[in-house]
Amino acid sequence: MGMRAFILRITPHELTDFFEIAKPAPYENAKLPPDVSEEDFDARLRQTLSLVLAHSERGNSPERIDRIMRNPEYRQKQIARYYGDQGNKKAVKAFLSERAGRALPLEKTFHALHWLITGHVWGGEPPLANAVCGGTEYGPDIGYGKVRYLEPSEVLDVASALAVLDTQTLLDRWDAKAMRKDRIYAVADKDGQRECALRYPQLQQYFTAAAEGQDAVLSYIL
Repeated sequence: MGMRAFILRITPHELTDFFEIAKPAPYENAKLPPDVSEEDFDARLRQTLSLVLAHSERGNSPERIDRIMRNPEYRQKQIARYYGDQGNKKAVKAFLSERAGRALPLEKTFHALHWLITGHVWGGEPPLANAVCGGTEYGPDIGYGKVRYLEPSEVLDVASALAVLDTQTLLDRWDAKAMRKDRIYAVADKDGQRECALRYPQLQQYFTAAAEGQDAVLSYIL
């Protein structure tokens, strides 16, 4: 089946409910499990940072990774991320499932759309970077990462930015060779470009409607 992404409009009240359902325990309370040594965790953290920073403008040099790892608050937050109480995964999935009929499925196009919209593999400058793979992570890992959220004011910014980026301009950026080099997910699918041509106008319309309704937006991958 592979990864499939969804965008979900919710009211500000529902966003408050989501925060409560997905609320993590204080990161200060997290501890390494008995079967994970400090050395093992440091090795895992170093490997993760090397991958995460690979496309950073400042790079992923050993010196930079060492500086980050020496930050005790960062390290403690990573312990909480991997081993702390991150909220009730089943409750979060139930929250999303109950509202699935409202969600916009981006299917496998999410990574290609993000690349086409921002020019970046991940990240980029908001508000465009918030359209597909942006926002603030919150709660437990539900399979392929955490749910991300956008406040209503951020939704409005995204809607305005997408409104001036037309579909043809987006598709003119399609470069299968460059996308494969950047390891964009599912770009090798035969109908990838056609799927993006279908999904992008839907994404524009969805954010416009969410902005008009003063809604928040969640994005997630299942």
